[in-house]
Amino acid sequence: MQNGYYYKLKMSLQSNTIFSYFIYFIILVKCLFVFFAVWNFYLKKKNPSNGNKKNTQLEKKISYYKNLTENIFIVLVSILLIYLFNTYHHHKHLDNKYVRTLFFIYGILTLVTFDWEWFYDSIKKGWNI
Repeated sequence: MQNGYYYKLKMSLQSNTIFSYFIYFIILVKCLFVFFAVWNFYLKKKNPSNGNKKNTQLEKKISYYKNLTENIFIVLVSILLIYLFNTYHHHKHLDNKYVRTLFFIYGILTLVTFDWEWFYDSIKKGWNI
């Protein structure tokens, strides 16, 4: 059965390239970020910090790893964008649903983590930096 789901899955697994592994690595980093973000959220709800009370050592480590995985994800997707939108090559990978999903997540993450307060203050002050 050449058109079946099993055949398509088998062919896609056989055609794994460095590009596919890079995409899977980016997805793994994103999953780690979600894990650390949920854990960080849980720890903050469990132990809300009051004025004098400092964060525990575990909260600091989890927050560090959350920020680290977020920054690694941004760098990896930026490298992917540079590779895919290189003007000297046409890439068949732009039609891949995983690539489109990564771009979607990257766009949302960039908008959410953007320093909107600085942007708003800059506009309010007339772009005087």
